[in-house]
Amino acid sequence: YFPSAITANGLTFRGYLQHIHDLMEELGLGDRPIWITETGFVSLPTDASGRVDNGSYEKQAAWLTEAYQQAFEFGVERVYWLLLRDRKEAYFGSMGLVDSKDAPRPSWNAFRQFAR
Repeated sequence: YFPSAITANGLTFRGYLQHIHDLMEELGLGDRPIWITETGFVSLPTDASGRVDNGSYEKQAAWLTEAYQQAFEFGVERVYWLLLRDRKEAYFGSMGLVDSKDAPRPSWNAFRQFAR
């Protein structure tokens, strides 16, 4: 799910966090920590089964920053990025913080700000 006003499957990133929190409350688990064990955003325009996620290096860094800020503001305890380096894979392959030759992207620097 994307931050800002971008929707995927009808939800934004913040909307998805709210949905998970609401489900936890309904089940009496609202006091438990939330961990996001896989998140990432494409760094190139990528087809998502009829929807194009219009990624770029700069958008990936901005989305990462917004998503991590929203998660921590929401009380998420931990957030794990999906890929360190790009790989040959249809959708997820451009989600690396560095390219396939280990050259860092703007998202690498954004990630480092949250890792401190």
